[in-house]
Amino acid sequence: MVIVIGALLCASAGVSLALLAVLLSAMGVSLVLIVLRGERSRNLALEAAIDRLLREARLAAARQH
Repeated sequence: MVIVIGALLCASAGVSLALLAVLLSAMGVSLVLIVLRGERSRNLALEAAIDRLLREARLAAARQH
């Protein structure tokens, strides 16, 4: 739907569809980068939580011996 509306706006403004394709591609790439950045920070948070749990488990095991 967004593509159709964008194509109609570009056609009415005299802008080529090639320019619309470039703009949509750039928008798609930026959305992918935003998603990847979110995945990366979530993975880092998970790794930190796992490291903390492992440290606590090691300390608890050391106290029992």
